[in-house]
Amino acid sequence: MGNPNYIQILINPSKSLIAIKKKQRKSKSVLKIDYSKDDEVEFYSKPLMEVLSHLMGDVDKSYAYRITSNDIGSEAIIFDTRQAEAIKQQESVERDKLYGNEQCM
Repeated sequence: MGNPNYIQILINPSKSLIAIKKKQRKSKSVLKIDYSKDDEVEFYSKPLMEVLSHLMGDVDKSYAYRITSNDIGSEAIIFDTRQAEAIKQQESVERDKLYGNEQCM
């Protein structure tokens, strides 16, 4: 997919899939991407998180979640939310270290 300047996020709730589609220009449903460091991208969206939470079911908010993709094309990447992996958030890890509860890592 390369490093597109714009992307569109599409969600299929019946199949629990998310697609990120490369776009050429800005429009109402498109996000501009800023590649500020090492080609990594972060963006925050409360409505998107609410939809993801609904798709993934009952999620533990003390964890972050990683969803990897096995379906990478030149125009879009597809993610299956049923394959989400829970990851301990850094602040929880630091709290566990402080209180001697490192086995939770």
